[in-house]
Amino acid sequence: MAFCTYAKDNSSLGFTLIENTFLSDYLPVAPEGCLRVYLYARLAASHPEICASYDEMAQKLNLKKSELDEAFAYWERQGLVRRTSSVEGLFEILPVERRVSPEEEEYLTYSDLNRDLQSLFPADCTLRPQQYETARDWMDIGRIDQECVMTLIRWTLGRSKAAKPRPAEIFKTADRMFQKLLEYDVHTPEAILYRLTAMNGHGYEVAKEVLVQFGQTREPSIDEINLANKWLGEWKQDKKSVIAACAETAKASSPSFAYLDKVLENRVSGNDLRHAAVRECLEVLGANGNVTQAMLNTYANWQEQGFPRETILFAAERCALRGRNAFQSLTNMLAKWQAAGAFEAEAARNFVKEQEAAYAAKGSRGKAPAIDYTQRPIDRQYNDELVVDFDKLFEEGQQK
Repeated sequence: MAFCTYAKDNSSLGFTLIENTFLSDYLPVAPEGCLRVYLYARLAASHPEICASYDEMAQKLNLKKSELDEAFAYWERQGLVRRTSSVEGLFEILPVERRVSPEEEEYLTYSDLNRDLQSLFPADCTLRPQQYETARDWMDIGRIDQECVMTLIRWTLGRSKAAKPRPAEIFKTADRMFQKLLEYDVHTPEAILYRLTAMNGHGYEVAKEVLVQFGQTREPSIDEINLANKWLGEWKQDKKSVIAACAETAKASSPSFAYLDKVLENRVSGNDLRHAAVRECLEVLGANGNVTQAMLNTYANWQEQGFPRETILFAAERCALRGRNAFQSLTNMLAKWQAAGAFEAEAARNFVKEQEAAYAAKGSRGKAPAIDYTQRPIDRQYNDELVVDFDKLFEEGQQK
């Protein structure tokens, strides 16, 4: 049974209706003086004859005018009354809406961001409150908007190699990148994407150096940085190789990253075959170790000089016979063959035969008498032959 009810003889006439929402959400937390003002204002709004003026209301509630001003200011902040004129004491009562908690109000304020963030992840990867809170912190600390936050998370997800991204790990990585972004004072999605791309790997540094080679002082674009990252990562080129390739762009009327990309692409496609050829040379040499970019570049130089694969392999065979197993040992031998014009394998073989014949002829002309290494049995006579008669030698010396 309710502890408080209307008496049976109580008439409904003269009631001032107060919404249950006001009673449940506003009344428990409203200051007492402000509550008296609001309820009386509701009465005055329904029955103007009861209170004709602002001053009269202060008098009837036994309040100072300043206290009445403070009370109406409070209800203005709550969104329940609105000043209708600059003239003192003119207000209107607004509809009472459900009061939301600070937590609810914050959630509603960022509901679009929360929904959009969740949409970036699979349905079974639910974001937790701390991840939403982290995103809001980025907005407050970095003075960025929701689209900037979305850009940061999209970029981080794109860099993740996990088959199923874990929100905790993604936000942890994104937060590290956000801390670095603070150094650049960026506030737009475009600026954030540029800096994220520039900070990823060494592509920015290489792209900047390429522009210097082109005689340009501007900053590289995102596309140019991505190209540089491709050269360094996917194509396994180093900075020195990329800069060296810039020399070939001099053939173009206006050097560009697209032209340089084509030059490097041609080199990379050739490197697939060179890699196998270098590996073959290492096997013939009996050398251990992996194929390096330096080896590929050296092999490419030999090809540019005019040496075919068969000649280079023959050089590897000759080096192996001499016990020279280092890959660079081939350079000296091929240099001699180049000086002799022996580029083809057959020409190289003939050159080697001529060199061997020349060495053999030179050795036969100045050859010392052969030494007889035939073993003899050790006996008394052999020992006597080995013993030197010093007295006899002395006498022979005196006679001379």
